Amino acid sequence: MRIISGTARGASITAPPGYKTRPTADRVREALFNIIAPDIYGARFLDLFAGSGAVGLEALSREAAEAVFVDKNRQSADFVRANISKLRFEDKSNVLCMDALSAMDILANEGRAFDFIYVDPPYDTYLVEDVLAKLSSIRLLTDGGMIVIETGHAPEFDDGFGKFEIAKQKKYGGTYLTFITERQ
Repeated sequence: MRIISGTARGASITAPPGYKTRPTADRVREALFNIIAPDIYGARFLDLFAGSGAVGLEALSREAAEAVFVDKNRQSADFVRANISKLRFEDKSNVLCMDALSAMDILANEGRAFDFIYVDPPYDTYLVEDVLAKLSSIRLLTDGGMIVIETGHAPEFDDGFGKFEIAKQKKYGGTYLTFITERQ
């Protein structure tokens, strides 16, 4: 796995072995950043369910101001830290080894807000709905910010998250990216 573009372009990063971590494919990351590239410079990026940290690291390589990585798996958090160190992004990174919902509460209580929140939970769970419900009840997304959700199937969101709307949805092989913004 490599960083696709930016200051760390071509640098290799590693992911924990085994089936529990499913790194976002290079082609999906490239498509994602082609869409959000105009707004990534200087952005604050939250990478929930970070795994290897590939998405947040790509954001930092493309000049995001900071990235916070959240993963409750200790091994994944250690890999993220090692990748951050290898790319020398320590001054722009923070890794929280805890569940996403708890991390979101802590960050909101600290008054933190993010321009991009990337949500890539294990497929076939209800964690996307839980994260959207939490985001609708706290202030963690900046005005004009975007939530990007990666899933293995076309997500069907009910209107239970009235604060948000789907801006666009793209399919890349068996991966779906759903771009969500606040309703205007």
